[in-house]
Amino acid sequence: PPFDDSADCASVQRYEWGTCDHFLLKNGGLKYSPGFGVLGSYSDVAYSIVVEPSRVLPPISLDPTRILNSWQVPTGLAAYDFGFGTVFFDMENDGDEDLYWLGSALGRGESRLGPAFPSAGRMLRNMYRGDYQDVTVETQLLAIEGVDYSVTDRKDPSFDADLQRLAFKYHENGKGVASGDLNNDGYIDLVVTNSSGEYLTSQGETVMKDGPIFVWMNPGGDKSWINLRLEGSRSIDGARTNRDAIGARIYVTADINGENETETQVSEVTASSSFLSMSSLDQHFGLGSANKVEKIEVIWPSGISQTLHDIPLNTTTVIVEPN
Repeated sequence: PPFDDSADCASVQRYEWGTCDHFLLKNGGLKYSPGFGVLGSYSDVAYSIVVEPSRVLPPISLDPTRILNSWQVPTGLAAYDFGFGTVFFDMENDGDEDLYWLGSALGRGESRLGPAFPSAGRMLRNMYRGDYQDVTVETQLLAIEGVDYSVTDRKDPSFDADLQRLAFKYHENGKGVASGDLNNDGYIDLVVTNSSGEYLTSQGETVMKDGPIFVWMNPGGDKSWINLRLEGSRSIDGARTNRDAIGARIYVTADINGENETETQVSEVTASSSFLSMSSLDQHFGLGSANKVEKIEVIWPSGISQTLHDIPLNTTTVIVEPN
């Protein structure tokens, strides 16, 4: 049965499949707050994010028998299972960002606290304009060792969830997720880490055992892309940007849909990206059907604004902060 509510979402869950609810905070711009000055304004939109569930492994939360009458029924992204490491990235280079996360608070099997928060990861494909489709099984990104994806139709007589290990109970204890183009083919790959949960030693000490590391290579495609590697010009007096360009903001404008209507994507170089992990500092932009980049604008932390044109597609370009 579910545990009681608690203010500490890290140790006590609201539902038996996860800890409290997911949040997705929409930036509403700046506003003045008395006593604090001008601050960002955010609202939680996780409940309203439409997600088409997996036909093979839908979230346990969609089973109405697991929701007490006194509870608010979770919907949208908020209904999905627990996670730690999380990344937004453009899986198919179509110009919008997809969402992957994995994680469970405790390991399975012989963990001293037993299995809990059964989550094998979720890969949600952005269907354009913010609605998502769960394609975890189709993209073979379940954090489970030895999964057999050969049959994924539950109506097929040869489908056997246990034999194929297509079940939450086989989940690893997922923690970190990092993204980056490992083989320089223009499509973003994933590296994830797991532990085997907490165990008691013969001396009564609690230890965390190592778990498998997954390296998932993106099979690629035929969409356009551009990869930007920024270098700050760093100076002794601090007047320029740090060498890794942390804090720089990039605007890339291109005709992503091939309809002679340009769109602008925005990305920012950050010093942290996920739980216990750090993704590539390269800034990757999927450009869909674009045959050229209209312009690239970089706003450096030093305040310098730099605009570039005629940057070739399907390449990695190094941009150095101008003096």
